[in-house]
Amino acid sequence: MTIGDVISGMSTVLSTQSLSVQPISGTSQWTIHNIYIPQFSTCEIYRSTSADDILILTTSQSLLSYTFHCTNTYYIKIKNIGTGSVVIGYDGVTAKE
Repeated sequence: MTIGDVISGMSTVLSTQSLSVQPISGTSQWTIHNIYIPQFSTCEIYRSTSADDILILTTSQSLLSYTFHCTNTYYIKIKNIGTGSVVIGYDGVTAKE
């Protein structure tokens, strides 16, 4: 990928499980603009490392036009706190490769 390329993902997340939005490469950086959460589903958004999580917000809405900076060390985790599975998506751009 080159700088400015779109990154996106979508996954089914079971109840109490989470989706990590994190580059695999240790030097890559992503800027995530949108997190898609189905209407009426409830998720928690965390700023995470492998050791710690900071709860940013609990929401039942998609987050559109935001700016989340993600690296391999500091990333976003989206946790499904509902009772059923949900499909969660995200998109953004590559900021550094």
